[in-house]
Amino acid sequence: MQDPRKVKVMHGCVTDLKILKTVGVEVVNLLDTVAFDRACTGSKETVGLARLAQKYLGIELNKMFQVAEWRMRPLPAAMLEYAALDSAVPLMLYDQFYWRESR
Repeated sequence: MQDPRKVKVMHGCVTDLKILKTVGVEVVNLLDTVAFDRACTGSKETVGLARLAQKYLGIELNKMFQVAEWRMRPLPAAMLEYAALDSAVPLMLYDQFYWRESR
């Protein structure tokens, strides 16, 4: 998390960063997809990952497992797929933002 050569991509990570800081972890070279969208639009609104995925990628995310019981084991396949997509979409947004800004 502290290697400046590696970009860290997170979505709406203000609380995550506060928690990490309490255990001595500083995150450097971070792109927060919410902050990026706010900078692009001038909005102060916090936008969910599903909305950003639709807006920038044309992908509809099903957020039905957002508040599911994640402590159960083993996780059902549908929850694993949800988690994988929830992790991949911020990286896809980063790619979209990077190419958008480099034009």
